[in-house]
Amino acid sequence: MAILKNKNFLLKNGKQLIIRSAEVIDADNFLKLGCSIISEEIYSLTHISEFNITIEQEMDWIKSNIENPNHLILVAELDNQIIGQLNFCNGLKRRIAHAGEFGMGVHKDFRGLGIGGLLLKTLIDWCKSHPLIEKINLNVHNNNNRAIALYEKHGFLKEGIRVKDLKYSNNEYIDTLIMGLIL
Repeated sequence: MAILKNKNFLLKNGKQLIIRSAEVIDADNFLKLGCSIISEEIYSLTHISEFNITIEQEMDWIKSNIENPNHLILVAELDNQIIGQLNFCNGLKRRIAHAGEFGMGVHKDFRGLGIGGLLLKTLIDWCKSHPLIEKINLNVHNNNNRAIALYEKHGFLKEGIRVKDLKYSNNEYIDTLIMGLIL
């Protein structure tokens, strides 16, 4: 993982946000953020009952990403609290190594402040400067209009739909929208 220099941003609410690379010592706070986002049970692939990662597993995951120059984990930090994250991994095989996929989330109390856009812009800038990465891919619930609008604002195009790809516990099906950005 590339280690990014801390980037400071002024949010819409006047507070200072730091976007930086994740560190192993962030594992506990990273897990807490993940649990908070997943427990909303909306727009997440993982059900809260499946989220049983230990602190040691999270530390190992962060460490393994730090050691890979084609991976990136970003955290958004406000008042020394991790309130957003983005993780990017490129393909492992030669024919797909030029492209990578990301996922991100922002704590519900801090949405609407532009944090997702800042995380995404930081990723795009990093990918553009990376000698290997030529394309960024993502999957999004096709009913997540706010996220889709954000991705389109940053130049992502709709590439396909996986119909009835997700099934919620209430037996509701959701399609997955596939999007991509060629750099």
